[in-house]
Amino acid sequence: GLADETFYAALRVFADVVGAQERCEELLSYIDACKADLAGRTAGVADADRPTAYAGAVTFSGRHGFTGTYSHFGPFDAVGAVNVADTEGEEGYYETDREQVLVWDPDYIFLDPGNLDLVGEELATFPDYFASLRAVQEGRVYTMPSFNNCGMNISYALLNAYWAGIVLFPEEFSDVTIEDKAAEILTFFLGENTYSAMAAGGLTYGTIDLLGG
Repeated sequence: GLADETFYAALRVFADVVGAQERCEELLSYIDACKADLAGRTAGVADADRPTAYAGAVTFSGRHGFTGTYSHFGPFDAVGAVNVADTEGEEGYYETDREQVLVWDPDYIFLDPGNLDLVGEELATFPDYFASLRAVQEGRVYTMPSFNNCGMNISYALLNAYWAGIVLFPEEFSDVTIEDKAAEILTFFLGENTYSAMAAGGLTYGTIDLLGG
């Protein structure tokens, strides 16, 4: 999930050390409220209507190409999306293979914008492969900025979850824009809206045209 009991416990220990217990509880309450909102919006969606999604080119202890992915991916789990990479025996980051992604053929693909240069190299080598993916053909490839390189950035994780909801469940998230939600989340956590700085640093939310059409 986005933040489990281990995360909560670690944050409380840190808060005890620095004497910020009240602020810690404010943050945890806000996280709980976001998680409840995310889950509640899609609670009534039938299993058969839940889209399948794949997170590729993820950043985890370094940069990875298209086949670097996550099982039990927090942003997908938060909105109840079907993560095609949730395979038995895998927990967290792992490397799949191109043919497996083709077999999964997810409805939507999300890629870390910080690793698109690596995906571009693969695209140049295997153009027919990428053109065979249904999500690529139908224009359903989106950015998903890194939030879990060596440790979780919870503000980015929440933003990614709302972005997943906006993309995958447009009706349920019709009243949400990523810009407004970023302003709310970033201001709450950091004291200011750093969304423009995120975008300037390449942490963007948008579509990716791998076919170049």
